[in-house]
Amino acid sequence: NVKFFKGNFAKAKQLAAAQKKLVFIDVFTTWCKPCKIMAAEAFNDEEIAELMNTFLINIQVDAESVGRSVASQYNVQAYPTTLIVDSMGTVIQNNRGYAGVNHFLNQIENGISWIPDGNVYLLAKQAYWKNKKDFNHQLMFVRLRKSLGMSTEYVTDALIKDLPLDTLMQPHYRQFFISYAFQLDSKTFNFLFKHRELPMFESKLKQMVALNFNMAINEKNKSLLQRVLKANTFVTNDPSVSDEKNEQLTLEFHEKTSNLKGYHESATDLLSKYYLPQLNNAKSQNNDVVLKDYLNKIQHIGLYYSEHIKEKKYLKNMAELINKACDGHECVELLNAYSQLLYRLDDKEKAKTLISKAATMSGNAKEIVDVLERMNKGIF
Repeated sequence: NVKFFKGNFAKAKQLAAAQKKLVFIDVFTTWCKPCKIMAAEAFNDEEIAELMNTFLINIQVDAESVGRSVASQYNVQAYPTTLIVDSMGTVIQNNRGYAGVNHFLNQIENGISWIPDGNVYLLAKQAYWKNKKDFNHQLMFVRLRKSLGMSTEYVTDALIKDLPLDTLMQPHYRQFFISYAFQLDSKTFNFLFKHRELPMFESKLKQMVALNFNMAINEKNKSLLQRVLKANTFVTNDPSVSDEKNEQLTLEFHEKTSNLKGYHESATDLLSKYYLPQLNNAKSQNNDVVLKDYLNKIQHIGLYYSEHIKEKKYLKNMAELINKACDGHECVELLNAYSQLLYRLDDKEKAKTLISKAATMSGNAKEIVDVLERMNKGIF
């Protein structure tokens, strides 16, 4: 959907000047029914939103509230009124009313044609649609869209729709998908999944999940995270593995976005449902590789709690879970994590006893001895 700038009109113009864009102004009132229809239809149209987010700085102003001065400046007397202005505030386009999605799209295209990047894009789009079965035009247009930060699936999805399978499976088209497929909820993702017997497609699917996961973290986008988890379930194709992996991804998302409540929920689920059972299985089967892996995972969670989480009930809950893991299997990793949690819970003497034991078991490893010394000095 259309992303609206939260700052005022003056700052929007400054941003437009810096980014060589225009400013789109939606002048509305709370009682205006056509305003609401336009917002529901046009601002949620995928193509319109992409054009506006790429080439315009978009703002909304309530003509009867904080936007009164902007409405007065442009003599707005009907709602909705949409304006496209340059970074100096000079009007390029002034449109009254709303006449549907197609008419609105034409207005936006006419508006962005006033800036070089917008005009180049519209000319390239026109050439692409005239020659959309020509590989060179497809390649040129997808590269342009990528350079502008626009969806490449606009092109790759169209290829899947328009071209026969034997054409799509030719080497240059296979490479095209490898280079320009990114969106999880797309025809392109489904096409790659359907033909995942090709190793290059299988690898690409996993890459798409990883790229979108990193994007979800960077944008703190919970909606995208859910799409990542759904896609990962398909790509992993094994519920016994994908469920645990999805919980791990959710935990990492919460850790890297500093969502402590979400982290606690995911961490307790992971330990209860997966880590403790897997740890016990690895111990009973004498599988040292798996055992070491889960010990490190549990230690990481325990240390994260010790460093970042302040709520006593969360600390106590995690301490109880790690204590269960320690039962019958005292080791450096678990003693290290458990002792630090106990220290945060003010059970300092027991904490120092356990970390001392961990230091001995580790052969006085520096990182463990450092923790012991800081506890003894009361500066932990």
